Amino acid sequence: SKGQVFGWSALSERPVFTMSAVCAENSRLLALSKNSINHMCEVDHSFCHNVMSAAIRLAAERLNHAQRTLAQVLSVTSHDLRAPLATVQSCLDVILTGFAGEVTGKQRELLTGSKQRISDLTNMIDNLLDISYIKISRLDFEKVSLYQVIQGSIGDVSGIAQRKGVQIGNNVTADLPQVLGLPKRLQQVLTNLLGNGVKFTPAGGAVSISSKEMDDCIQLEVADTGVGIPPDELPKLFAEFHRGKHVDVEGAGLGLSIAKKIVEAHGGRIWAESPCPETGVGSKFSFTLPKGIAAAKGKPEEEKR
Repeated sequence: SKGQVFGWSALSERPVFTMSAVCAENSRLLALSKNSINHMCEVDHSFCHNVMSAAIRLAAERLNHAQRTLAQVLSVTSHDLRAPLATVQSCLDVILTGFAGEVTGKQRELLTGSKQRISDLTNMIDNLLDISYIKISRLDFEKVSLYQVIQGSIGDVSGIAQRKGVQIGNNVTADLPQVLGLPKRLQQVLTNLLGNGVKFTPAGGAVSISSKEMDDCIQLEVADTGVGIPPDELPKLFAEFHRGKHVDVEGAGLGLSIAKKIVEAHGGRIWAESPCPETGVGSKFSFTLPKGIAAAKGKPEEEKR
């Protein structure tokens, strides 16, 4: 648009031609070589400061615009993808209830598997939207009962655990202190950790959740008796789109990255250990949340657009 600069190539060590522009009216073109820019910066430090500030501001504006555009595109795409999936899932529910006729055992098994696959795909769409746009503001924080959040998360994964033959144990008592945060987001973290525990634990195994109360924070721990995590994978676990090389599982590799963003936005931290120090098998994921009002002293806003 009018009055905007579209290139700063002279500021880089080597020319990088990444932008183009079309002049819609008579325009002025200012061309300076790298040496000229360097010389002007050496003799006039205020000029250098102004130029660099303008370049940073321009880059930040363009980045914010690109992030907003991406978030909008993903939001629309997410809605367009979820709508037909919801319709298919509703049809499967109708068939499974027997409304459309008698369903044999084998048909029920196939339909139930199809319904789960649709649910997995819907979760993947949600994760893609989350990783592109996560906004958590302390202004939205409320008092949260972690025990209720834990109960909700266990309910989210109990069906999958029962079908796989994995037990889920809750070692957390109802008198766990409250924290400040967003219940939905905290439940998202725990559901992801519990779901991963079930996913990587063979039939007959167990996943458990426990807590530790410290002076300034609450620590929640999710342990499993599963296949464990190779040492070389541990540093990469919370990276976006990371998927382990040694296990054959589906997913986009976004769940743990999203969990990390949520926990850090609440002023806590998250980490993994494998094998679990207490049992010597499987893995243990732990994260902390500041107690009470201290939770609001973390990052005032964690935003990814």
